[in-house]
Amino acid sequence: MKITVKDEKIELVRDYLTNGEVNYIVSTVLKMYQQSGDIDGYRYSPLTMLTNFYALLFGFCIEGYDIESDDDYNKYYNIGTQYELLKVVTNADEAYHLAMELSNRLNGIENIVDINMNKFVELVSTKMTDVGELQDIMNKLPNEWKEVAGQFNAITGNDNKEDI
Repeated sequence: MKITVKDEKIELVRDYLTNGEVNYIVSTVLKMYQQSGDIDGYRYSPLTMLTNFYALLFGFCIEGYDIESDDDYNKYYNIGTQYELLKVVTNADEAYHLAMELSNRLNGIENIVDINMNKFVELVSTKMTDVGELQDIMNKLPNEWKEVAGQFNAITGNDNKEDI
C-alpha cells in the first residue's frame, strides 16, 4: 500500500498494527514518559514519549524506515506522515489514544499519592517489627485514601470521581 503526504509517495510495509505491536508501542513509550522530564521542572517526559511513539509507528509501517536514523525520522515527521498513518493504519489511533490516556493517568493525583503511599508502606514495614501494628495501619489506609481523594475532588471541582 502507498500513501501520499505532501506529494511524497510513501510505501507502507502494511496498513495495520497487531495487538502485540500496540502493546509494545504503548508500554515502551509509557516507560519513557515516566523518566525525568524533558521540560525543566516537569517530572515526566511527554515530548520524548510522543517522539518515540511516532518513531515506532514509522518503524512498524514504513518500508525501509531506519528507526536509528534521525534523518529518516525528521523526513517523515516534518511532512506530517504521522497524521496520515494515524488515519490509515488500523489500530494506530487506538495505540495513540491508549498511550495518551494512560500517560494522563500516570500524572494523575491518585497515581502519585498511590506511589508515595506504597513507598511509605515499604519504609514503615522495614522499620516496624510488630506485624500487628503494621496491619492496623494498613487497615486504615483505604478509608484515609477515600477522604484524601474526596478532599482533592472538592477542591478541584472534579466531577470525574474515580471509584476507589
